Amino acid sequence: MSFKRALIHGVLALSAVALVLELLLRMLPVSTATMVADHLGAGIPTVPPHHRWTMATGWDLRNAQTLQANAQGFSARHDFKPNPQAVALIGDSFVEASMLPVEQRLEAQLEAQLGARPVYAMGSPGSSLLDYGHRLRWAVQQFGVREAVIFMERLDVAQSRCGSGNVKSLCWDPREGRVRPVVEPEPNVIKRILRHSALAQYVLGQMRLDARVFWANALHQATPAQGHEVGQRSRKAATPLSSLPLSEAERNEIDRIAELFFAQLDGMPVRVVLVVDASRSDLRNGDTGTGAAREHFMALARAKGLTVVDMAPVFAEHLRRSPLSLEVGPYDQHLNGLGLSLVARASAKALLGH
Repeated sequence: MSFKRALIHGVLALSAVALVLELLLRMLPVSTATMVADHLGAGIPTVPPHHRWTMATGWDLRNAQTLQANAQGFSARHDFKPNPQAVALIGDSFVEASMLPVEQRLEAQLEAQLGARPVYAMGSPGSSLLDYGHRLRWAVQQFGVREAVIFMERLDVAQSRCGSGNVKSLCWDPREGRVRPVVEPEPNVIKRILRHSALAQYVLGQMRLDARVFWANALHQATPAQGHEVGQRSRKAATPLSSLPLSEAERNEIDRIAELFFAQLDGMPVRVVLVVDASRSDLRNGDTGTGAAREHFMALARAKGLTVVDMAPVFAEHLRRSPLSLEVGPYDQHLNGLGLSLVARASAKALLGH
């Protein structure tokens, strides 16, 4: 057989295999494209209005869920309409909670705690503090909300820096000393085509194969291990957050980003409840679950007059009384339904003034 004929046969065989895999994966709950863009024209990336998409974790498609966007492009049970009784719920993937059934997500659990008041869930994965402020201003202007719960991750302040990979609308550029809008490049033709391929979504999304990471890992594996015997892990324990001091540079950056966030809230007729996540891994190891940076920001927020809910003592009390985990799993440190129920109760208590 000539080389040319062998090459043609090989290409045809690979194409047939790819086609079979594509058809097979289309019958499985493989994550589908979210099509995130600034559909609102407000500098707030969302999925298209009324878009349906699937999310799953890992090669074995754990926690598969089908999500439904509302009229504004958020994974939420309600279309947002002007309503001063509504509570805006703002955050990142902890609010969207795409790996959980609808009834276990924070939106549903907080609404159940509040009774008749609707909760407008505005969760956007990969966002941080300045994004939250921008989203809240939009919610106040468009829907007249008068109360809001912002669920913060511990790193939301630091991740507000440009280039952190966790900014959607606005970010802090320390080199230029200013806030910059985040501009995402338009997907090229190849990316737009791959969005509709189940095989591509499985390889890139579920298995997270990245040629650059693969090559870097290959080079790393080829280098002899240093500092401990080959084939053994270092036994040095991770340093608890509570024992890490805050440098002057870190303190100044927190002060500046906090100042920018508070400036976003100035003049808005809205009561804000900041709910701050804690390091549950440190809590399980007997530590406080907090750190100097987290404590400093919470002190600034309280001094500004915001209601701050520290989840560290709440989680610590649960872990003292119960062996039940608060995370989705060892592969996913997002809060599960039980963990979010604690957040919902603490948030409702702060809102209702109990």
